[in-house]
Amino acid sequence: MERLFKTLQDRLVKELRLSGAKNCEDANRVLSRYLVVFNHKFSRAVQKSGDYHRNVDASVNLDEILAVQTARTLRGDRTVLYEKHWYQVLTKTRAARVTVYNYLNGRMVIKNRECVSV
Repeated sequence: MERLFKTLQDRLVKELRLSGAKNCEDANRVLSRYLVVFNHKFSRAVQKSGDYHRNVDASVNLDEILAVQTARTLRGDRTVLYEKHWYQVLTKTRAARVTVYNYLNGRMVIKNRECVSV
């Protein structure tokens, strides 16, 4: 994907300049012609067709994997600063480092190393 963007950034800007595009309508007109030429020049046929996706093992917890995990220091008063807000951990723990989990559904959990919610 990076190659595609770099190629388009390099070539498309020059093509728009050479064609004299002055506004979005002109640019869209140039782009519709340019993509046909670009795809013909750079596209390649697939060697094998088919669906190569694998099913996820039931033991894999996608919610944990896809959560944004941020390490934080747990202060002596069991507070954590996260995104400009202070959170108090009510569970007694000796952990010095905790991880803040932000899940895709908006839920937030603070866990220590043993992955127990604190």
